[in-house]
Amino acid sequence: FMTVGCITLVAIAKELDGRNNDDDNDDDDYDDDDDDEDDCYYTEAFLRLQLEYLYSGIIFTLTDSVQYMLEENPTLDVREMLGSTEGVLRGVLNDMSFGGSQSCMFLGGVDVFGPIPSEIRNYTSKVLCKVCSSNKSIIYAILSINKKLFNIIQPHTKQYQLQAFDLNLLLHFIDSQTQIINNELWFPICLPSLSQSGFVHGYQCCMGMEMEMLKLTIISQDPSVEEFDRLRHTADEIRLELGLEDRAKGDILRIYQLEQYTNGRTVTDEQLIWERMDAENLSDAPKESTTCVGQDSSHEKKTYGFHLLRSIKKAHNRDYQEHMMQSYCEIASVTHFVFRYTVPIRHCDSGSISGGSLSQCYNASIDFIDDDDVSKKAIWNAYQKLSLRLRLGSSSSESITTAFDEIQLSTHTNDEHGQCSSIDDYRPSKILFQKGGAGDAITYFRHGEGKTLFFGLSGKNYEIYMTMPSSSSPMDANTLASFLVDTLISDIDDLLVCKPKSFS
Repeated sequence: FMTVGCITLVAIAKELDGRNNDDDNDDDDYDDDDDDEDDCYYTEAFLRLQLEYLYSGIIFTLTDSVQYMLEENPTLDVREMLGSTEGVLRGVLNDMSFGGSQSCMFLGGVDVFGPIPSEIRNYTSKVLCKVCSSNKSIIYAILSINKKLFNIIQPHTKQYQLQAFDLNLLLHFIDSQTQIINNELWFPICLPSLSQSGFVHGYQCCMGMEMEMLKLTIISQDPSVEEFDRLRHTADEIRLELGLEDRAKGDILRIYQLEQYTNGRTVTDEQLIWERMDAENLSDAPKESTTCVGQDSSHEKKTYGFHLLRSIKKAHNRDYQEHMMQSYCEIASVTHFVFRYTVPIRHCDSGSISGGSLSQCYNASIDFIDDDDVSKKAIWNAYQKLSLRLRLGSSSSESITTAFDEIQLSTHTNDEHGQCSSIDDYRPSKILFQKGGAGDAITYFRHGEGKTLFFGLSGKNYEIYMTMPSSSSPMDANTLASFLVDTLISDIDDLLVCKPKSFS
């Protein structure tokens, strides 16, 4: 159960009848809970994490004004107010479920699209920073592909930076907008980590007909129509600097300025004014002065755009991804692995560390696994347990409850009315998974009558979770895991966003 104000969320999962879910006896490296592949269960921490995503998604769309509306009308059906966001939330829960596509969501990281040559990814950071810095209303600029992060720039102030939890939710919303190949979107969103009570506005477009997979999302504090037009020209300038083709001359979707949101009120569909118009009719829109990122000629920019497009197409190829993953798996004799890596966020000009960081994950799709001795459900279940063991020393319900109590005591803050002022007061599981493992540590257990070894290793800025054949001893697994980590870190510049940038 998770109760926040008038909203109570409930998660129901299968219970292992007659079995003890505490698998953390250090004298026994077997996990009897998993002898039957159908008897996999969600840990309490992971069930709570799903509810936290669900509640954050509700606030993402409605702000905390939904609490005031429910106080006035307890029979109010929130699902009708969520509209299409309900489908986004279902997608989030599906991706987090056993056999889902994104293990990063319960390991405190965000999936990154790659590999992309570091010089290409770093140049896109430079372009985003230089172009967006001229507009003081811009908070974030994000490039993404299929719910995976390509690049992001954020404010230099740590408290305003998006962490993996909120970024995952935002990437799911971005990916759900499928009708923007020739169109642009302008939409209000609430980012709970910034404020539970207000909206910012997002501008979204594709980066060209050949780059329809690559979506640009710019989030601004200014909800005005004039800001929408400014962001259209910002997107055009980014597209130009990246050497991509001009925007197609098609219709755009335009939303006029909304009335101010206040607690206890919401804006209905009738108050939204939509207009379809031809892009050519906006030629008289206000334009920002452009500042070139460098002195590159038009030909040089187009050459860069060609390499960007080729790199994306190569990384999107399933055969290429499977071949690359297979080569990594062979290095450590593993069936599957998930690697989480955390890097500091630095200012785009000074290089100073902001104090914030970006946790990212690299792993193969769960569909990559082809092993009769272990099910996909068992692997996801095992990674949950290993993750908790690295953080708490145990995955038992008692350890999780104690950890939640300690987190809530350390983070709880009240506003002037005595109410919780931060949404993280309701998200202890998010904080638990976000913080990473407790330094250098290993954990492991065997599964399915000893047929499979699950192994977890954490160190400075990284965690790795592996599925291995039972022939591997824990000592051998530690050696192989360390070697795989060294290999991944040597390739990290291309695999992940190795130099995330902030701007001011």
